[in-house]
Amino acid sequence: MSSNEGDSKGISVLVPCYYSGNLIKETVRSVIDNGCPYPWEIIIVNDGVKSDHPEKGALGAQTLDALAEIQEWRDETGRPYPIKVIDLDENAGQSEAKNIALHAARYPVVLPVDSDDLLASPHNVASGKGFLQQAVEALADNADLDVVASDIKLFGHGGERIKSFKNF
Repeated sequence: MSSNEGDSKGISVLVPCYYSGNLIKETVRSVIDNGCPYPWEIIIVNDGVKSDHPEKGALGAQTLDALAEIQEWRDETGRPYPIKVIDLDENAGQSEAKNIALHAARYPVVLPVDSDDLLASPHNVASGKGFLQQAVEALADNADLDVVASDIKLFGHGGERIKSFKNF
């Protein structure tokens, strides 16, 4: 991870992407909608997705179109969101894709997010703060804290909850 001393309260969201189709757009939108007041960025690693893959060509084309669209998104003032896409020529695997994103990260707090994950809206949290804000504040305000985690909900097609986990 590169160092940026002036941004001690920033967060880099790392997203490996491998044939995710339009799910990647929902994931990125959930990060943007999390409303973090601190500097943030999203680093997506296109892990070798190709539109001419013999078995996954259509899904590859959909994924590449989604990544191109995401890079064009703008905030309410017309500025581009801080989203960077790193394209790999070949599939390196999820772990290597996360490591590549980690090396490109600008901020001291990193959050790995899968390309089919969704962050809960801060409007659905009792504190009114999204996970990004809570993570940055917890780590910045507690020198002895190295890791934070959230509750998770597993869901299936149609959004039905499969199982919830709290307080790991």
